[in-house]
Parts: sequence; C-alpha cells; structure tokens
Amino acid sequence: YSSEAAEFLEEGDLNRAYIQYQNALKIDEEHVPSILGLSEIAEQRQDFQAMFGLLKSAARHDPNLVEPHVKLGKLYLIGSDETTALEEAEKALALDPENLDAKSLKAGILLKIGDNSGAIALADEVIEQDPGNPEAVTVRVTDYSVNGDMEKALAELERALEINPQVAMLQLLRIHILKTLGRGEDMRNAYAGLIELFPEQAAYRR
Repeated sequence: YSSEAAEFLEEGDLNRAYIQYQNALKIDEEHVPSILGLSEIAEQRQDFQAMFGLLKSAARHDPNLVEPHVKLGKLYLIGSDETTALEEAEKALALDPENLDAKSLKAGILLKIGDNSGAIALADEVIEQDPGNPEAVTVRVTDYSVNGDMEKALAELERALEINPQVAMLQLLRIHILKTLGRGEDMRNAYAGLIELFPEQAAYRR
C-alpha cells in the first residue's frame, strides 16, 4: 500500500496516494513512511495543521529521522516561534551535523533573531555545496538588501534562478528587488515569466 501510495504521490495523484497511505496505516498505525507520505500530501494541500500533527507523530515514532525536525522547524518559524524552531533545527543537526536543510533552516532562524553574522556563515556553507538552495540564498539576499546593496542581491538571485527557475519564492523576491531598483519594465517581464512558469497560479496573472 505504501509503495503504491508513493508512486501515486510522485505522479501528483494526491487522492489515490492518500487512500493507499491510509490503508497502510490501518495495518500498522506507526508506519513512519506512510505518516511522512501523508504529511507531504498535507503540505501540498497547504493543510499545515494536519502536516504539523503528522510530523510530530513521525518524530515520535522514529526519533532518529532528520526530516520531521527540519519541517517542524520551518512551521514554527512561519508561526514566529523562533525559540522552538531553533530547538528543532538543533535536534536535526545533532542527528546529522552536515544536513544542508537543517543548516539553511538554522540560518533563517538566526537571521530573524538578529544574529546576522551567524546566519550568513551558515548560509554561505550551504550555498558552497548547494548554490541554488532557496532558504540559504534568501538569507544571503536579505543581508545584501538590509545593507542597501540591491545590485548584489539581484545578482545572487539571478545566479540561483539560473540553477532552478521553478522556485517561486526566489522569483517573487527578485520582483521585489527590481521594484526597489525602479526597473518597472524588467519587473513586468519577470511577472510574464512567472505566468509561463506557473500557469496554474491565477494570482500571478492578476
């Protein structure tokens, strides 16, 4: 059931994936791959309350998994609970000190709580190994922006987007930088590019 669910999930068939993961959990309610699969479905559906509960369950059933702690940390950070977010990041790094997702999460938290030098040091470590990492690039771009160096911020974004243009967060950040620089035509072209990249998102067309 779980293997079939994973195939459906990869194909984007969330409904069938959900049913098969639920079938697996009827056999073994502590089956962590199925719990994580359901959390991914919840994430794609933007049901963050369900995602949170599933991640907590996965972390409880298998304390040695890094992924649940990283994703829980991101949810806490979104909810402005930086203290708990940092605790989750540290748990993930204790399990895997070189995990790039955990490092980039911690970098984002440090930036938010005002430890800019610590945030940049971690972000640069991540970018060195994963130049297109969205969270680490955002930390670096935010630091440039705060210091008024918009051209460097734009160059960093464009370098990362050459690697992976499908990161909406970075595309929108680029548009914000272009607006700040007063480059209206480039901003309109960037929106046109967003529409091509994400045709299903009506918000970009509006």
